[in-house]
Amino acid sequence: MGEPLNNPLAVSQALQSMTDAHAFALSPNFVTVSTVAPSPAHVRRFLDMPKAKIAWSVHGATDKMRRALVPTTSSTMVELREAFREVMAQRGDTDIFIECTLIEGVNDALTDVEALVEFLRPFGKEGVKINLIPYNDTGVNGWKPSPWETILAFQAHVRTQGGWPTFVRTATGEGRVECMRPVGDRGGSARCWCWGEWEDVGGEARVDVYKKKKVLTNLNNAWAIRNTRGFRKGAPRQQGQRQREVGLEV
Repeated sequence: MGEPLNNPLAVSQALQSMTDAHAFALSPNFVTVSTVAPSPAHVRRFLDMPKAKIAWSVHGATDKMRRALVPTTSSTMVELREAFREVMAQRGDTDIFIECTLIEGVNDALTDVEALVEFLRPFGKEGVKINLIPYNDTGVNGWKPSPWETILAFQAHVRTQGGWPTFVRTATGEGRVECMRPVGDRGGSARCWCWGEWEDVGGEARVDVYKKKKVLTNLNNAWAIRNTRGFRKGAPRQQGQRQREVGLEV
């Protein structure tokens, strides 16, 4: 796909078509342009594009880590961050999506998450949403995805120290996504993970694919589903009843 900010004209035309009321008629809030941010000048190209959500592939918050993971980096992380803040202020954006691919033993340590939290603070309490992406093992450099326990600890630290919504991207299989994860010391309960958000539902739960939607199957008379406003808990439902998740196509 390439870097979108290296091809701003084509990206602008695509955004115009997707958000035009006489074409695809999508809301700009449901269209996202993801960029690695080659330079501050590239970032400022967003000012000349139709409105859409912005996602920044950070991967490493320090200059050293960033250059190790994104060798094309030529600017400091502070320079890039300030360019994004400038664009957001001029466009009236309220938040930015920060994406971090987590690699075992490379960028998933406590020092890495602490550096990320401190780096993102200038965006403010309401200005950031974070997407944690387990590394896709392609056999390069011997890298492996971070273990789930590490990813969840990383997520918890960002949430508690930064206060930002923090999601974990899942890999989907052929027609089914399982998400049974024991809590251990929580009396045998489990946590259900759907679209990256963990929510204690007081029992086992799993995500099924049902009528081309991701849905939560309730196994122990407790349920939680994610809609456009986050996870929602509700009154006990009949065991096995499925609740359709809003707006997420498989």
